[in-house]
Amino acid sequence: MNQEKIGKFICYLRKEYKMTQQELAEKLNVTDRAISNWENGKNIPDLSLFKPICDIFNISINELLSGEKLQENEYQEKLEENIINTVIFEKNKRKVFKKIILSALGVITFIILIIFGSLFIIDNKRMGDDKPVVFSTWGNKNYWPMYEYKKQDMEKSIKRYFLTKMDKTYTDHNNETFNLVNFVVVHTFLIDIKSDNEIIVYLWAIYGSRLDKNYDDEIINPNGEISSPYKIVLKKTNDGYEILNVYAPNDKTKIDYVDSYLFIKNYFPKNILKKVANYDKTLLYQELYNLIENYVYQ
Repeated sequence: MNQEKIGKFICYLRKEYKMTQQELAEKLNVTDRAISNWENGKNIPDLSLFKPICDIFNISINELLSGEKLQENEYQEKLEENIINTVIFEKNKRKVFKKIILSALGVITFIILIIFGSLFIIDNKRMGDDKPVVFSTWGNKNYWPMYEYKKQDMEKSIKRYFLTKMDKTYTDHNNETFNLVNFVVVHTFLIDIKSDNEIIVYLWAIYGSRLDKNYDDEIINPNGEISSPYKIVLKKTNDGYEILNVYAPNDKTKIDYVDSYLFIKNYFPKNILKKVANYDKTLLYQELYNLIENYVYQ
């Protein structure tokens, strides 16, 4: 089926009948742009328009598909040829339509994947920054809304753990013993919820002490501030959270940079490695100092 030849034939007939493209379009209930596309060979009329076109120009469908008026002796030959070409054309048309549909579905799927991937990356970063997620139905507990898993309650349990490990008294060089008030400040980087019995919290903690009385020679942080990254495993209980395991660089009072870096590299998830390694602890220290300095004496 020769689209260009059919288009030129329609153009020839229209001019022969002294009709404009707009007039022909109105008779066929199509746009003049459609007529122009037929005549330029860009496409051919829909099958449903074949008979109306033939009625307007007083030709047979066989002649329309041949793109010319036929003599009686060539009519049958052209008819068989046009039938075959029409079947082939319709098959090809369906294939093209199927390809268009599949391509459109592919584009839509790609866009959806891009959107979901972007939301996943955004949520991953927001979770690392301890902010609410944007899209909370990933099917992964790391990204569920944390209504049942309260960050504040987790941090309270963790602070309580550190407080129980700290010295309760301080003995100076005169062997005089003083009671200590202990303080803990934490910054949580990520909460990874595996199940009720395995909640992993990645954080940086700092803790220090002060005397519980206002002595003139008061000693703040007699043991020095302990600042370190931690990986802490908890489980959810009816009363809150229970500490199962605590991982830290080592047990030294002062943690050096190399210890911290190696610990972070070995124990922290890759998605927050850089953030934790470059973490500025200034605000953490300031919060601790504020707690210590503003302590109200008993």
